[in-house]
Amino acid sequence: MKYAIQAVLMILCTSLSVPLTAGTLTQPVAKRVPVSNEYHGHTVVDPYQWLEQMSDDAVRSWVMDQDAFARQFIKNVPGREGLRARLKRINDVARIGRATLAGGKLFFAKSRPGVGILSVWVQPEGGEARRLLTRNGVEKGSVLKGFVPSPDGRYLAYYFGPSSSRWVRIKIMDLTRGAVLGEVVTGLNTRMASLTWARNSQSFYYERFKLPKKGGELTETFHYLGIYQHRPGQPQAKDQRISVGEGETNWYFAKSVLGEGRYLVQIGRNDKLRVVSIREEGREDATFRELFHLHDPVGFVGDYRGLLYFQTNDGASRGRIVAVDPKSPEPEHWKEVVPQSEHTLVSASLEGDRLLLSYRVHARPELHIQSLSGKRMKVPIPNGGFFGVGPGAYGDGLATIGSSSLVDPGSIYRLDVKRGKVTLLARTESSQDPDDFVIRQEFFQSKDGTRVPMFIVERKGADNKEPGPLFMYGYGAGSWSAFPWYQPHLVAWLEMGGRYALPGCRGGGEYGATWHQAGIRHHKQNGIDDFIGAAEHLIRKGYTTNKLLAINGGSASGQLVAAALVQRPDLFGAALIEWPAIDMLRFKQYPGGKYWVWGNGDPDVAEDFAVLRKWSPYQNVAEGTCYPPTMLLLGEKDESTVAAHGYKFQAALQHAQRCEAPILTRMIWDGGHYQYGNHEEQTLDSWIDILSFLIKVLDIDTTSS
Repeated sequence: MKYAIQAVLMILCTSLSVPLTAGTLTQPVAKRVPVSNEYHGHTVVDPYQWLEQMSDDAVRSWVMDQDAFARQFIKNVPGREGLRARLKRINDVARIGRATLAGGKLFFAKSRPGVGILSVWVQPEGGEARRLLTRNGVEKGSVLKGFVPSPDGRYLAYYFGPSSSRWVRIKIMDLTRGAVLGEVVTGLNTRMASLTWARNSQSFYYERFKLPKKGGELTETFHYLGIYQHRPGQPQAKDQRISVGEGETNWYFAKSVLGEGRYLVQIGRNDKLRVVSIREEGREDATFRELFHLHDPVGFVGDYRGLLYFQTNDGASRGRIVAVDPKSPEPEHWKEVVPQSEHTLVSASLEGDRLLLSYRVHARPELHIQSLSGKRMKVPIPNGGFFGVGPGAYGDGLATIGSSSLVDPGSIYRLDVKRGKVTLLARTESSQDPDDFVIRQEFFQSKDGTRVPMFIVERKGADNKEPGPLFMYGYGAGSWSAFPWYQPHLVAWLEMGGRYALPGCRGGGEYGATWHQAGIRHHKQNGIDDFIGAAEHLIRKGYTTNKLLAINGGSASGQLVAAALVQRPDLFGAALIEWPAIDMLRFKQYPGGKYWVWGNGDPDVAEDFAVLRKWSPYQNVAEGTCYPPTMLLLGEKDESTVAAHGYKFQAALQHAQRCEAPILTRMIWDGGHYQYGNHEEQTLDSWIDILSFLIKVLDIDTTSS
């Protein structure tokens, strides 16, 4: 029996008959060209390695035919234009995004989900906001990607580049003159580099990489050149290289100037070690000197009256704050300022003698302010959603809070740090009322008995007694604490009566470093088991059935969802996998792949290879299996998780499939990483195709209203 879904759109559904033809098109089949690869005495045969040659004419022809077939398959779901109109209205917002206080002025961006930054504005205290930059007004062929004002508010450094690429260039606007300076700074990739101003606003620091050859953005690995210092008004050729670590190394370096700004702090890390070094600010002859090194995560919070404050998991899996005297920096001399609590410390910043502490309480966000003397207060977040904190100019006692959720595009608040008072600065107006939806939290037991949190979102008044279509996303990577974030196409899904679930799988940061470590490298299967356990819980509790459950993951979580799919194909009604890394034996061959070793393990190490071989989705596709309907959404110019991962997985699934459920590849042409489109219409097309695919393959009847 079809499930009657509550709908705001009158969309008729085709029956669940999934042929291998769509209209006049027949789905292409990838040829199998076995290549034998040797790993530690084991031979692994790869029949689709030829699909890694993404610029090859035969590969492009196959991909174009696959994409055409996918679009034909889902284009005839009736009501698509009504769906487009609703999505366009949901997305017709100028979302108030990142905000920074600098020099007595508020700098903020307006953005649109699925599009990116629309414009950057500045607003003096008590004055009117003024637009400084627009998305397409930076340089022909480029779009605005981000901005960082100098601490005194005089300069605005902004980066821009091709919409689909993470390689960016930097220009500087002098607000006192109302002019853009002449130099252009290159060699930054936003996946690995950032910009940090010196406290005196006379220079900034950035991580610089060797630029890839033209056409090599998808194939060349990163070559690190070091940390450089740039002074406004000077050509990049005069920039000073101030750090070590050059080469095609698996070390990742990050730098920051925080707190009183007496030091530039550099943290280098690889898959085993963190090395913290400092360099005195304001001295031309200063060099970096090592402060200490750890095996556990560590981050710089700021300096105050001669002491440096760090957030670390050393001796505290859920995080603590320690004060370090640069004259005696050894761990045995550290002073604990914020001890580990029962909840997870996610991030911290320093404003004068007060710490802004972001916690996750069973994955729910909380904000606390603590003085260095130990007094603490909890700050209520108005909508109780996901938030980020941005300190103002150091010493002004102010900060900004950006807060949002799955159904709320967000608001910006001003925080008086001393009093803990929160004042609304700007709210994004939207066509839906967040109060029409409910976000609840449940817990379930994973395979090994571990208690795992999960958020469930649905419309208020939904029929909770009858199982219905449910969209479940999982991440479980990178220490990220999962909380539902704003996504317009999922707002439409909820309005149509669907449910949404987000389990906090191990590998994330919901319960600190121990939780993270329990889901990575040799323990990756735990996170996969958590995701499978979440599905079983949702079915057992009557939220959905295996025929109505759609699973989703992207980027680092694409591997999680793909692994669950090949391990338990019987458990899911559909899979949507976006921008994934799936071939876990060859991921190091791609740009940035060497930096994934710390989360996945290294296939060049025998012990790691043995584990990766067991769960790598691509190598574990089993012939003669009935896999549920699956669509891979891939970016043609994705430099982070290149599309070849998806090409190979789709070809393998299609070859192995024993039933008529479709295995599709839907391309985002000229698209980059986690980018549904380069412009609004392309983004809307992607969202509509996602929802149309789910409506069709889950056999959802949307005729009820």
